Amino acid sequence: MQQIIGPKAWTSSSIQRNDWIVSATQSVQNELEDFVDDVRSRPLPILMLRAENYKLDACHKIIQQVRTRLDTGIGFAILDGLDIDDFSIEEIKSIYWILGQLLSNPVATKWDGTML
Repeated sequence: MQQIIGPKAWTSSSIQRNDWIVSATQSVQNELEDFVDDVRSRPLPILMLRAENYKLDACHKIIQQVRTRLDTGIGFAILDGLDIDDFSIEEIKSIYWILGQLLSNPVATKWDGTML
């Protein structure tokens, strides 16, 4: 047996909230509100939305913090503090889709091409 060491070998008593929480800034919130406004004015199917078509500098920066926690930290992260109360479920899905693209390229998760 080989002992697992490093940040990903955590227990509930060995991690702190700041190891996994990434707090959204007002700039991130503003960019996402602008994104949703654009989606409302020019609706597209979610799978057609591409992050590179939107100005998302603050979102890129915050997702980089998420990526650091995933790659070299404890292996998971929660993006906290987004105010989504004024968004529909479909708009929230669009935000999730766009933020996911900033993290990595989307790929099919099933043989039939299903995207989660």
